[in-house]
Amino acid sequence: MSTSKRSETNSHDNNTDRGKSTRARQPQLAQHKKDEERLAVETEQLSYLLTGLLPAGSEVEDAPLPPSCKDFLDDRCWRRVLELATFDCFENLPEEIESQPEEWRSFIHKQTQSDGLQAAPVPEPFADR
Repeated sequence: MSTSKRSETNSHDNNTDRGKSTRARQPQLAQHKKDEERLAVETEQLSYLLTGLLPAGSEVEDAPLPPSCKDFLDDRCWRRVLELATFDCFENLPEEIESQPEEWRSFIHKQTQSDGLQAAPVPEPFADR
């Protein structure tokens, strides 16, 4: 085989390998994009998490601390829960905490008593947020 035919064959093989490699990575890239979208934080949410200040015009519900939550949340923490509920992804958080006090009590207790090695999973449906 001549040198030019050999280099054409090698070039074709390299391009074929690159195509296979790219196709093999496509599912990984698609999953990575899904993960990025799922983990994306809106600017207003990030600002709130960093500063504790809600965006201008936010209206926070003025709901009292539920009796079922008084042994693991104080009024200040409950107010933060209500503030988080102003964001779409947390709009049901107050109701979920009130309807599942045992799960949230356990989660909060483990978080406050933990040295970081025993961090408890967040109760559903917020575990994947």
